Order: sequence, then C-alpha cells, then structure tokens
Amino acid sequence: MTATDEISLIERLQAGDREAFRIVVRRYHSRLVFVAKSIVGEAFAEEIVQDAWETVLSSIAGFQQRSALQTWLTQIVINKAKTRKLREARHSSLDLDWHKTDDAAFKSNGGWSAPPQPWHEDSPEALLSSDELQERIQTQIQKLPDNQRIVIVLHDIEGLGFSQICNIIEVSQSNVRVLLHRARLAIKKVIDEHQNSL
Repeated sequence: MTATDEISLIERLQAGDREAFRIVVRRYHSRLVFVAKSIVGEAFAEEIVQDAWETVLSSIAGFQQRSALQTWLTQIVINKAKTRKLREARHSSLDLDWHKTDDAAFKSNGGWSAPPQPWHEDSPEALLSSDELQERIQTQIQKLPDNQRIVIVLHDIEGLGFSQICNIIEVSQSNVRVLLHRARLAIKKVIDEHQNSL
C-alpha cells in the first residue's frame, strides 16, 4: 500500500467508513493475532486483538499519523497483551540483562569461540521445513524474554524495520539490534541441537 493509499484509508476510518474498517481488519487481523500470541500465548490472543479493534474504533479520530498504521495497531495490541499478561499473573521478567553476552559463544574480540556446525541437510530451507524443528523453534520463541520475543516476531516474522520497532517497544535502535541478536542466538542453538540429533 502506498503512503497516499494509507492516508486515504485512515481518513476514511476517521470519517466512520465501515468498509475501510473491514479492509483494515482483513489486512492486519491475522498479523496482530500472531503478535498477541507471541506475548500471551494462544489462549488470549484473539480476545486481545478483538479488544484492540474496539480501541482502534474509539481512538482513530485522534490518530495523528506520526507512525504507520500498522505500527500504531501493533503498539495497541502489544500494550493490551502486556496488560493482560500482568493481569493473568504470568508475567515473566523483561530482558533486563540484554547487554550481557554468552561468554561461551564468543571470544573477547567478538568472534565465535567455535564456528557454527555445518548443516547436514541439502539446504537451510530443507532443514527448516521439518515439523519437529518448527515446533522446537516455536517453543523456544515462547521461552524468550518478552522484549527479545517481541523484537524477533516483529522483525523476522512481521518484517517491521528497526525504527518501527523502536517506536513500539520504546528502546533505542542499538538495544533492538542486541535483543534481536540474542533472540537469534537462542533460535540458532535450537537449530544446532536439532541438527546434531539427526
């Protein structure tokens, strides 16, 4: 969607156009459910997104387009998911130690202590098509600290850029890069373990 199309769609939403709202729901609903699932799991994701749509309807008149529509919608879902997670008393600690490194994985100069193991499959795509590995990766994503999980979902799965993610989770771009790096290391470890078990 071009910037002009998005502005037109937002103006229609702000004017109360129901068809514009249906277009937005069709375009973003499944992505928002995926983001909600990454924070609170399957049980509450759909409910959180439904609640977010109500907030969108009541708040769209005040949307000043300082960010993209998708970024604004994602921020609403993330806020609601975090609130729900706290209310359900399943809050896990945020990634307060993002600056720490895995000493076993890196040398003091920043290089790998041991190079990554070669994959035995014909290609990374063949390896990642394994249902068992996909399940292990999803389990690992759920175990990540909140900020790491949010960053890897928004960047690697939803395709958002660093500046959009910075706006959503309110951290610096360098912190987003570190969070993404740490999340990817955790996923890589799962892939390596799977590969070594073959």
